[in-house]
Amino acid sequence: MCTLILPKYLNVPFVSLANSYFAFDVRSPALPSFSFRYFQAEDNQKEMSFFVRFKQLMIFLFFSSSLSPLNRNLTLLHKYSPEYDTWEDLLRESLLFFHEVDHHFGNFLPVFPNHISTAGLTGIPAKNLPENILNFVNGRIVDGKELGLILMTFGSNVNYMSRSTMKKFLNAFGLLNETVIAKFSIDKKDLELISSIPPNVMVLKWLPQNDILGHPSTKLFITHCGNNGQHEALYHGVPMLGFPLFAEQHMNCKRMTVGGFGLSLNILSFTEDELLQTILDLLQNPKYENSIQHMSEAFRDQPMTAQERIVFWIEHVIKHGGSHLRSSAMDLPLYQFLCLDSVGCLLMIIISTLFFFAQLLILLWKKVAKHYKVKSSRNQLKKRS
Repeated sequence: MCTLILPKYLNVPFVSLANSYFAFDVRSPALPSFSFRYFQAEDNQKEMSFFVRFKQLMIFLFFSSSLSPLNRNLTLLHKYSPEYDTWEDLLRESLLFFHEVDHHFGNFLPVFPNHISTAGLTGIPAKNLPENILNFVNGRIVDGKELGLILMTFGSNVNYMSRSTMKKFLNAFGLLNETVIAKFSIDKKDLELISSIPPNVMVLKWLPQNDILGHPSTKLFITHCGNNGQHEALYHGVPMLGFPLFAEQHMNCKRMTVGGFGLSLNILSFTEDELLQTILDLLQNPKYENSIQHMSEAFRDQPMTAQERIVFWIEHVIKHGGSHLRSSAMDLPLYQFLCLDSVGCLLMIIISTLFFFAQLLILLWKKVAKHYKVKSSRNQLKKRS
C-alpha cells in the first residue's frame, strides 16, 4: 500500500503493478463468467457450465470483499490521503497498470489502453551457464552425444520439501539417462540422502532458471507452475511437468495441460514409477514439444518484448501524460459500471408493462364475465315466463 501512498503524498505521477485478480477494482471489463478462474482448474477453459460460473461468481465476490488487500488498513489511507475513501479510488489514479496476463496460455482479459501486459518479462535469450553447471552438463556427453537436460525447480518460495518426497524424485531421476539439475535444500547432516544423489543429478540451492531453460540440451522443465517459470519455458519452447502447490498454480497447470504443453502430477500422492513414466512420456512423445514450440514461436513473434513494452509506455506517459489512455469507466460507481441502474430501470418498465396488461386483461375478463352473466340471467327469465 505504501507504493500507492508515497507517490501521491509526494505529488508524483505513478504507475502500478496490478495483479490480474484485482482488474475489476480498476474497472477493467473482466467478468468472472469468462475472464478469471480464481485458482480453479477446469478441464474446458473455453466453456463453463452454469455451476462453474456460479461458483466463480461466489469466489469473485468473496475474494473482492474479504481477501483483497485493497480493503485493508484504511486508517493509513485516510491519514495521508484523506480525500480518498478507498484504496481503489487511489489505485485508479495510476497512469498505467502492468499485469502478467497473457493469451498464449489461454488467459484472456479485456483491458483498457492503459493496461499493459508484462507476461514473459523474465523470458529472455539465455546467457552462458555458470562454470560448475556447464562442466557438469558437458561431462555427461557420451560418445559425442548429448543425453538431454532436465531442470527441476519449484521457485524461490519453496526451499524445503519432505525427505520422502526428495527421495522419490532422486530415485526416479537415477533411472534416467538424461542429466538432471534440481533445486533442493538438503540438510548437510543428512549424509544418507546426500549419498543417494545419483551421478546424473546435480543438486543446487540456487540456479539460473532462464539460462538453463534456454540451453539447447534442455528437454523438460519440472515446475510448480509459477507465472514467471511458465512464461520462461514458453519463451524457450520447453515442455513441462507440473506439480502445482497452491493458489493460481493449479489454474496455470491446467492451462498448460489443456494447451498440450505438458502433464501434471500431485505432489502429495505421486509415486516413483508414476513420476518416471510421466517423464519418459514427455521426453519420448513429440506432441508436447511440437505444441509448445508452435506456441513459443507465436509468443516470441510480437512487435515488442515485455521489457520494451514497459519502457515504451513509461516513456510515453512521461512525455504525454496518461489522460488519453484512461477510460471514464474508472470514475463510475460499481452499479453504473455494471449498468445495474439501467437494467433495473428496464426491469421496472417490463414489470410495469406486464402489470398494466395483466390489469387490463383482468378488467376485460370481468366485463366479459359480467356481460355473459347478465345475458344468462335474461335468458333464464324468458324461459320461466
